[in-house]
Amino acid sequence: MAKDDSELYKEAQYRLISSMIVDESDVSQTLEQVTEDDFEEPSLKLIFAVIVELSRANETITVLPVAKALEEKGQLKKVGGIATLYKMRTQGEEYLTDAPQSLYGRIVRQYSSKSKVRELLKTSIKDFTSDSGVYASDAISNLQASLNEQLYTLSDGSTVSNMSDIADTFMAKIDERARISKENEENAGGLQGIPSLLPTLNELTTGWLNGQMITVGARTGIGKSVFAINCAVAAAQANKSVLFFSLEMGQDEIENRIVSSVTGIPQKALKQGNVHDRKLLEDGLEQFRDMKITIDTEPNLTVDSIRARALKQAQSPEGLDMVIIDYLQLMTPSHSRVSRQELVSEISRGVKLAAKSLEIPFIIVVQLKRPDKELEGSVPTLNDIRESGSIAADSDIVVLLHRPETGDESIAHTQIILDKNRDGPANKTILCHSDLACSVFREVTKKEKVRMTDEDLQAFEDEFDLDNDDDDLEDLDI
Repeated sequence: MAKDDSELYKEAQYRLISSMIVDESDVSQTLEQVTEDDFEEPSLKLIFAVIVELSRANETITVLPVAKALEEKGQLKKVGGIATLYKMRTQGEEYLTDAPQSLYGRIVRQYSSKSKVRELLKTSIKDFTSDSGVYASDAISNLQASLNEQLYTLSDGSTVSNMSDIADTFMAKIDERARISKENEENAGGLQGIPSLLPTLNELTTGWLNGQMITVGARTGIGKSVFAINCAVAAAQANKSVLFFSLEMGQDEIENRIVSSVTGIPQKALKQGNVHDRKLLEDGLEQFRDMKITIDTEPNLTVDSIRARALKQAQSPEGLDMVIIDYLQLMTPSHSRVSRQELVSEISRGVKLAAKSLEIPFIIVVQLKRPDKELEGSVPTLNDIRESGSIAADSDIVVLLHRPETGDESIAHTQIILDKNRDGPANKTILCHSDLACSVFREVTKKEKVRMTDEDLQAFEDEFDLDNDDDDLEDLDI
C-alpha cells in the first residue's frame, strides 16, 4: 500500500535528522534549506532545535552532545531517550547510502510548504464567506501574497557566486550601469537609482536603488510626510512609477500637499479655494498628467496586502518603480499573539523581503520617540526609532529629520541627516529650507551656506577697518 503525503513527510523528517546526527559536514548547508518551522513531528523539532544551537556554537553534532543538550533542557525523555538517538544514528548511516543529506532537506522543505499552503487555504476560507466583511479583491490579494511568499521560499535560485563568475559577468554589469546612467541623465541627473529632490542626498546615495529599504524618521511636526511626498514627486518627475500608501492622511490632504509642493501655492489657499494665480495652478496640474503616482489610503493595510497590491501594480502596463509607506507603525499586524515590538520587527522584515522580491526600493516613514525632558531639542539617532531596533538593522539607508527650535516665530533650517548608508558615506547632514506651508524642503545652496552672518560681517569690517558702505560691500562680493 502506497504511503500518503503525511507519512512521507514524517519519514523525510526522520531521515533528515538521522543523517544530520551521522554526518555533520553538510549540516550548515542543510540549515540554509530548512528551519524549525519545517518540522511537524514534535520530537524531531526538539532535536533539530538542539542541532541548530550546537552548529551555531561550533560544537560537535553527534549522539552524546545532542543528548546532553536535550537533557539540560529537560527534553531528552520527550524524544525517547539516548537509545532513540543511537538508533537514529545507526539508521542514518543507511539513509545516507540512499540519498545525500541535502536531498532529504529539500524533500522536507517541499512537504513543509505543501502543509503550510493547505493550512493557509483552510484559514483563508473565512475571508471568502458572504459575511466576512472583507472585499473580494483584498481577500484574493492577501491569499495571492501568502502563496507568493511560499513560492519565494521554495526558490532554488543561486544566491552565491565565485570569482570566475564575477570575471565573466562584471564587465556586462558595468555596461548596464553605464546604460542606466545615460538613460537617467536627462530626468535623474545620471544617477543609478531614483532621485530625491535634494542634490546632495542624490550624490551621497546615487539614488534609491532596487531592493533597498529606505527608512525616513522624524519626531512629530518636523515634516516626515512632507519628505515622503517630495520623494514621490521627484520620482514621478524622473518618469518613475510610484505607489504611495498613506495610513494617516486622506486623499484630499495628499492631493493638496502634492499640488502645493509642485506649484508653490500654500496648502491653506488650496484648502480654502482661495487661489489668485489660477494660471500657475493650471500649469502645475498639467504636469500631473504625466506623473505616475498611485495613492492608496486604505487604513488597515498589512505587509501582505501591500505586497499584493504592489505586485498587481508591477504587473500592470504602467509598471512599478518605487513604493512609499507613510508610516510603518500604523500598519496592521497579521496577528496579535506577540509583543508590539515583535510585531513591528515582523512588519519591518516583511517590508525588507518585499523590496528584495519585487526588486524595487521601498521608502518607509517611521515615528521617532519623544526625547526625555533633559534631551529635548537633541539631534535624533537610530536609537530613537520607536518600538523596534530591527527597523534600523533591516534598513539599507536611514534618513532622520531634525529642526531645532528658534525661540521665536521663525522656522529654522531642517537638518536632513543621512545616519546610515550601507553602500556609501553616512553621518552626513544636509540643510534645507523648511517651506512647510507649501509641503517642500529645498536644499540650502552652497553660496547660502557660506554667506556671512551680521556678526561675521562686522568682525570682518573691524579687522580691515572698512566703512560700512554699500559700495565697499558690493566690491567684496559677499
